[in-house]
Amino acid sequence: MPRIPKAELRKLVEYASGEAKKLFYEVEEVLYSFVPEERNWIGHIDAGHVSAYYPDSPSITKAEIEEVLAATAANGILVENTRLKKVSGSEFHMLFASADMTAPEGQKTEFAFGDGRRKKKLKLIYGDYAELMGKISAECGAAAEHSANEIQRKMWEEYAQSFDIGSIQAHKQSQKYWVQDKGPRVEANIGFIGTYRDPAGVHAEWQGFAAMVNEERTRTYGELVAHAEDFIARLPWEKDFEKNHFLKPDFTSLEVLTFAGAGIPAGSYLPLDHF
Repeated sequence: MPRIPKAELRKLVEYASGEAKKLFYEVEEVLYSFVPEERNWIGHIDAGHVSAYYPDSPSITKAEIEEVLAATAANGILVENTRLKKVSGSEFHMLFASADMTAPEGQKTEFAFGDGRRKKKLKLIYGDYAELMGKISAECGAAAEHSANEIQRKMWEEYAQSFDIGSIQAHKQSQKYWVQDKGPRVEANIGFIGTYRDPAGVHAEWQGFAAMVNEERTRTYGELVAHAEDFIARLPWEKDFEKNHFLKPDFTSLEVLTFAGAGIPAGSYLPLDHF
């Protein structure tokens, strides 16, 4: 619900292009409407809620979504970078965000699922948001050329690969390089990461951030980490409740330059190696 009154927002829209104004007037009433109450919540469509992860699928049900996800899981298909479209009662399309319009080499694209009486079909469709994915991949490739070290270069190359072909496996590999990059001056992460806005909890929201290391604060808290074992010994419980060997984390304090995504988190769930 916009915090700006409808009349004030209309004044701003008057300065927009003709197409933008047309789109605004199409959604204006829905944007400011409180009814029905169910439409105020992100959730499953068949419960009257809203979700952008199921495009052009007003009749898709929670049961159908769960059935499709069971089929993808059974076939080892990772779906964080996808949306699901119901074409008919017996056919569903999983849309993969990728610059390439065709499936990666060797990837099967059609699957049958359901019971014997009513078999259903799932098709994997690549090229969702192709133009955007292509631009992002190109920028990741350019970043790789200016990396500070070999680990960063490999990380950016895996990012580019992930967005090119729609591979979550490549993105997972990028994250492995990301946590190996100890003490970077500039920190960045990008991709389909948080699954909080999907009612099924599997399709991920796009996020990206760029941050710079606060060197003074990193040194200060680095000292705290260095003396962590001394502090642990003063905690009000016996040694039996602690690990035999304390693993000191690589602490980095970041100043976020920019964060792009569906919402700004109150905190970030960086891997423990980065704290």
